[in-house]
Amino acid sequence: MLAWVWAAALLPAAMFGVAAWQSHANAWQQAQADIDHAVRIANEHAQRVMQTHELVFDRIDEELSGLSDAQIIDSHDQIRQQLLRTLQRVPALKTLSVWDNEGRQLVTSDEPPAKGSEVRAPDREFFRLATAEAGRTATRYTVAPDPSESTGQLLMMSRRREDRMGRFVGVVVASVRPSYFFDFYTELGRTEPGMSLSLFDQSGRIITRMPAPELPVQRAPMTGHMMQRIAAGENAAMLTITSPVDQQRRLIAYRRIDDTPLYTAAGKANEVILAEWRSTLWLLAAFIVPMAGALAYVAAIARRRTQREVQALRRLNKEADKRLKIEAALRQSQKLEAMGHLTGGVAHDVNNLLMVVNNNAHLLERMRPGMDTTPAINSIKRAVEAGTRLTRQLLAFSRRQAWRAEVIDLRRWLPSVTDLLRHTLTQSIRIEHEVAHDIRMVSVDAAELELALINLAINARDAMPEGGALRILVRNAGKEDVSLDGEFVEIRVSDEGVGIPPELLERVFEPFFTTKEIGKGTGLGLSQVYGFCKQAGGVAVIHSSPGSGTAVSMFLLAAPEASAPPPPPSTALPEGDGHVLLVEDNDDVAAATAALLERLGYRITRASSAPQALALIDSSEEPFDGVLSDIVMAGGMDGIELALALRQSRPELPVVLMTGYTSRLEAAIAAGLTVIAKPCQPAELAGALARAM
Repeated sequence: MLAWVWAAALLPAAMFGVAAWQSHANAWQQAQADIDHAVRIANEHAQRVMQTHELVFDRIDEELSGLSDAQIIDSHDQIRQQLLRTLQRVPALKTLSVWDNEGRQLVTSDEPPAKGSEVRAPDREFFRLATAEAGRTATRYTVAPDPSESTGQLLMMSRRREDRMGRFVGVVVASVRPSYFFDFYTELGRTEPGMSLSLFDQSGRIITRMPAPELPVQRAPMTGHMMQRIAAGENAAMLTITSPVDQQRRLIAYRRIDDTPLYTAAGKANEVILAEWRSTLWLLAAFIVPMAGALAYVAAIARRRTQREVQALRRLNKEADKRLKIEAALRQSQKLEAMGHLTGGVAHDVNNLLMVVNNNAHLLERMRPGMDTTPAINSIKRAVEAGTRLTRQLLAFSRRQAWRAEVIDLRRWLPSVTDLLRHTLTQSIRIEHEVAHDIRMVSVDAAELELALINLAINARDAMPEGGALRILVRNAGKEDVSLDGEFVEIRVSDEGVGIPPELLERVFEPFFTTKEIGKGTGLGLSQVYGFCKQAGGVAVIHSSPGSGTAVSMFLLAAPEASAPPPPPSTALPEGDGHVLLVEDNDDVAAATAALLERLGYRITRASSAPQALALIDSSEEPFDGVLSDIVMAGGMDGIELALALRQSRPELPVVLMTGYTSRLEAAIAAGLTVIAKPCQPAELAGALARAM
């Protein structure tokens, strides 16, 4: 059945190919016949015109025979009238004129010159030809441009006049209208669509051409193939040339007009001939293609029936594979989402624990002077700081880290991050970093930048299982480095690893795309780097090749020149005074915070939920001077809702919010509320409360 299908398709196609080839040959043969027919008609027409003009010259010679120049001038009006009557009988002529042997015009069919002036033509081509060939009275042909003629140039026909002694006495000149030939060629072209016809002389000067060229062309170059063959003496030929008039490839036939230096030419553009052939081809295809289609359909219908089950099975397998990929992507997404919730919750709980430890450590310092220098207290502080960094990394991974831009001096910031990266890498990998001395500051989220560098370091570690160098270069980017507007700083992280194939480079920033083995990568590292750079107003670019390592450049928008890193927070604990409502559902955090604030001079009343806080505010005999509340609490109402409710009912009561669950940080900032992140230093907590009250 497959063989029958192919036979039903190929046999008509072969027949069509043979017919098309034959039709193509016939089209060119017909074009040659049409062109030859047209050029013969144009040539015969021109011959009749020339013969008529020869008779006109004979008549004028006869009328002027025996007359001297003075007698011709005396009979000027009578002779001019005879010339005008001749013009009326011969429509091809435009002017007739008689000249003496010195090139002065004796009489003309045009308007005569003003009295006292004369027209001379000793330098004109027709006069030079007449004086140069003594004893020859044959007609000479020249071409002269005339601005009044829009269809070509004037054909100047001239004959030498001699007396009975053979002496040169003057010239008779007739100018032929190019429109006379143009109109005839236009009529001829109506019976031969797509045909072009022209009249020219042996030096390439074009007298007229149909159709008229868009740009005036007065002469064909003698270097052209046709003009070279004319110069070689070929009076008639058919050839293919590039037309000097419209630059189209044409099939051209030319013929010489008797013994004159004039030629007629006819031609068709190759594209016109091919268009005529294509129209024939379409008619042929309209007959063969339906027949071939019917045969192929009859042969294929049986085969398609046998393939339906196979095709249905393929579709089923394809849909099954697609479903499996979707389910795998969904499981991956759900897993990452679950990990995000888990890490966010863990970070929140750890923040509460760190706040308890931190506040109690500061209470010990205030209760027992001199303990701030003991190794135990210092180790507690370092542990709190390390725990704070850990929770921020967890929140950044879970994408619950709010974008908190700050101006960073990379010369001071990078060494501390490099120490962190050393714990991420193996001992066989050495870190080299270089920061330009004139590096500009950047305004980014420090935690997100730190996470981006960690992701790049992990990728470099996996790409260099045998060890190598991880290089971090920080410099000011030039205009040629990045196509975005603005000033940028480049942080380039490069390794000496296995590299990435070129066909995968375009996909490495896509989420979930990874070149690592299953279970060794989530495909989120580089997507986090790319997203961080975009959020910071810049872009990430990667360069890599197999065996040559990988380099990732993060282009970050430079901070304004006037920007400066924020000053380090004050460690002094400002004393306070007033009645503060502490809203906290964690007993340990509430106890540590209350003890710290009471040591600073505040009177503390505690509420374990937002509804209880509202009830205490309404019922307390002693009014509150401020409210310090956690954001995430049990009881159906969080700290943001509590602050917004108090803004409506008691706008004069200041509220300070605390949170370790930083996904709520953005909402609080967007609402215009005062918020500090847990765990916070006692000085930060006391300062925020003092400023609010």
